[in-house]
Amino acid sequence: MRFSEVLVVDVTTLNFNLLFEIGFCLGLGLPVVPIRDTSIVSDTDAFRELGLLDTVGYLDFRNSDALIRGLLTRLPVQPIPAPLVEFNRETPLYVVKGPHLTEGDVRMLSVLKKSAVRFRTFDVAETPRLSLQEARRQVDSSLRSAHTFLPPREPVR
Repeated sequence: MRFSEVLVVDVTTLNFNLLFEIGFCLGLGLPVVPIRDTSIVSDTDAFRELGLLDTVGYLDFRNSDALIRGLLTRLPVQPIPAPLVEFNRETPLYVVKGPHLTEGDVRMLSVLKKSAVRFRTFDVAETPRLSLQEARRQVDSSLRSAHTFLPPREPVR
């Protein structure tokens, strides 16, 4: 990835590794073009719920001809510029809560609340969608960040 000019990433089926790799590319300052095959509907709800990629923009396609036409209109693409943010001295720790609290989350938040560390949180239960730019602004303005990487609970069938 480090030596690529642009990365075309298939976000049709989302997983943690893919999202990590997209973040890694953005952190390296590489242009990223997410593509999504709309003929595959298995992860449509998860994609809509995530919302992070909405502001980046992704290329929908249904077949190879549509993909080629779409890529030719999008390329060349510029990297997303890093936000210019000031360090948040009031609350230098940014905590991103997961879709459900685990025992580890409860303990971490308990320790943080009792400590002198000032922190702010993003709670998916309060604000279900977070844009990529806002997430990047919050993390870039922080001394440290803590995140829960758990998938949302599957509905009972």
